[in-house]
Formats: sequence, C-alpha cells, structure tokens
Amino acid sequence: MTNDGRSLAQTLHFWFRIQGQNWEDGFPPSPEETCWISLAMVAARQGSLGRTQECILHAILQDRDPPPETGDYSLASFRRDLSAFQTRYLDSH
Repeated sequence: MTNDGRSLAQTLHFWFRIQGQNWEDGFPPSPEETCWISLAMVAARQGSLGRTQECILHAILQDRDPPPETGDYSLASFRRDLSAFQTRYLDSH
C-alpha cells in the first residue's frame, strides 16, 4: 500500500472508531448513516478505499439517500467489520 493509501486507511479507521464509540455510548447513527457505513464496509472488504471514502462522505454530508437494498446493519456487524478493516489495512502494513 502506498503512503497515501495508508494515510487514507488511517483517517477512515479513525472516523469509523468515532462512530463506533458514539454507537456504543447510546448515540447510534441515523438509519441513512448506518446504510452508508454498511456500504463503506462492503467497499473496504472489496479493497476499494476510494469507494469507502465516498460512502463515508455521503454519510457525513447527508447529500444523498443510500440505495434501498442496503438492509439492516447492527453494532455487532460494525464491530466485526471494523476489526477486519483494521487487520486488512493497518495491522498488516
């Protein structure tokens, strides 16, 4: 991974961690934000940090509705995905 890619991964991971902490503290993301977070994690699993970043920006800016097929996404799923993200993009480099 390039330095730019690693820096982006670190920034995205930081944002994900903040969201997770808020969720655990009883302040879950809105349904729309949850959909975008779910899509961001799917993109990360597929190896696309650019698409991950795009989804996060939509969650932050609330400038677009997420696709309807996103489905449910739980805190447990988020925790699992965040751990996988960290392993793939941060721990292995």
